[in-house]
Amino acid sequence: MLLLAALNCAAQVHIREVGLQGYVGYSGPQRLRVEMSNPSARAETYVLRVTGSYQRSQNYHADHEIRLNAGETRTFDLPVLTGTRNKLKVEQVNAGGLSVSSDEGDISTEASGLIAVVCAAPSVCKAISDAVRFGRSVEEQNAKERELKIVSITEPPQSWFAWEPARTVIIGGPIDNSSARDALENYARFGGDVIVVSDVAPRDFLAAYRTDDTRKVPIGNGTLRFVNTSSGQQLREMFQPEKTQRTGEGSFTVRFMIGGSQLMQWTGTRFVFPRLSWLIFWMVFYTVVVGVINFFVLRRIGKVELGWLTVPGIAILFAVLFYSISMRGKMTHFALDEATVCFMDDKSSIGVAEHHFRVASPQVRDVVLAVPANAVISSPGRDPLFRASDAANLWNDDNENRQGELSDILVDAKQQHVPLEMLRFSFRDLEFRSVQQLAGTVRIKDGVLRNDTGQNFPQSALIDFRSGVFYDLGPLPNGGNVRTGGKPEQRLSQRMFPFRDRHQAPVKPEFKLAEFLTSEPFTSPSPRNTLTFVGFTEQPLVTGRLEGISPQNRVSTLFLVTLERPK
Repeated sequence: MLLLAALNCAAQVHIREVGLQGYVGYSGPQRLRVEMSNPSARAETYVLRVTGSYQRSQNYHADHEIRLNAGETRTFDLPVLTGTRNKLKVEQVNAGGLSVSSDEGDISTEASGLIAVVCAAPSVCKAISDAVRFGRSVEEQNAKERELKIVSITEPPQSWFAWEPARTVIIGGPIDNSSARDALENYARFGGDVIVVSDVAPRDFLAAYRTDDTRKVPIGNGTLRFVNTSSGQQLREMFQPEKTQRTGEGSFTVRFMIGGSQLMQWTGTRFVFPRLSWLIFWMVFYTVVVGVINFFVLRRIGKVELGWLTVPGIAILFAVLFYSISMRGKMTHFALDEATVCFMDDKSSIGVAEHHFRVASPQVRDVVLAVPANAVISSPGRDPLFRASDAANLWNDDNENRQGELSDILVDAKQQHVPLEMLRFSFRDLEFRSVQQLAGTVRIKDGVLRNDTGQNFPQSALIDFRSGVFYDLGPLPNGGNVRTGGKPEQRLSQRMFPFRDRHQAPVKPEFKLAEFLTSEPFTSPSPRNTLTFVGFTEQPLVTGRLEGISPQNRVSTLFLVTLERPK
């Protein structure tokens, strides 16, 4: 009886949910909902160890320090990097390092075409589902049945990354919890698509963005739309196949949005090694020296047998010469670069940021990157190193060998510590996301643009993506105003493809915003009735550091604020 009582009182950990009702996305952080208990009569600090695999081939585990009061059972959400057809395992480890409880879960459901409906009344859930599935023909209805998956959410999650698997979220019911409202808003700001059904959704939910029609309203990097009723024609039309006309103009144009990866290519540390043309020239020169000049001289002096000594000697001489030239000017100190893009709009002071960290190493060494715990890791980046062991997997369909590996991550109350294995003259990129509360935002009124973000921008610009132009506004301090009229108009890049040579060009000592905007074929996900403010600063929103190392730091932060176009 005592043994059974001890077993019943043992600590327990359970996986309650992975993703959104079992659906997970292809990339980005996913939600892991875990329940953990402390059966002891005093407060205990446990380590919740999450073991999984990213993109099926990259294994990692993350340790989260969790403190539970005496007899407390708590359910909480954790961000994890995972993919479909993977397994997750959680372990509850006590202060002595012993695993006292564990649980496993399979991930097998892909989130392609997932529509999440927040509703409380069954009649509203059914009306919204019928409107989404509505088709003008049997073929159209069958296509929707194959492509769309609709799930009803009665208790909205309180973490923004829980909504990541959803392609669209429809608000058709009450949201009483303030954290759940914030999670939905931030999901939209990170690029999500949210539809609010006005007659059943909370009236004060995103009230500052409310419109009387169904046009797309920008919110951060995402979009927001409003419909009158759950069963009306407006909601049906939103899920009808779009009719596109082939005009032939720009059919082969490759464009992308301004993001942290593009900014990192301009401001991050890179290693510039000799080009192929340089190598070919010197190899031809070496061949001429060792095969023509060397033996010509030896024949003239009648000592051809000395070639056994001169050929390896010349080879060693050229090897030393090549190595010296290649290594000249290379870095001697560790470098930590941060390229951040913060997305905002003119109706809220909340911004969502994508942080790209790059660790560059001049030597073979294991390092630990420390990032504040409020930033959520969204990607392990891509490993730019080609290792000999990767040769066998070079032609894999998904090229997973290029994904950066994450071995062990330790997350405590304030920091998350990510260990990285570095080779000489190598770098690793990692990506994080965070939600930022700014002092204010950027607004434009009567041709005057005002900055109330609390940030000082040494460089700023106003972009009109519809016309393909931008205006260089110059410095814009916090609380400053600038009149947009009269500024010289400059064209955005008209390239058909991205400028690939930027990977080879050396980093310039000073970032020029105007040069950046005219170099790449950028586009915007926002509606065409908007303008985009771009502000550049060297102040970080999230500060990273290398533990035990004082690296050379370089911070580049872009603020992208979507503005309603003045009438």
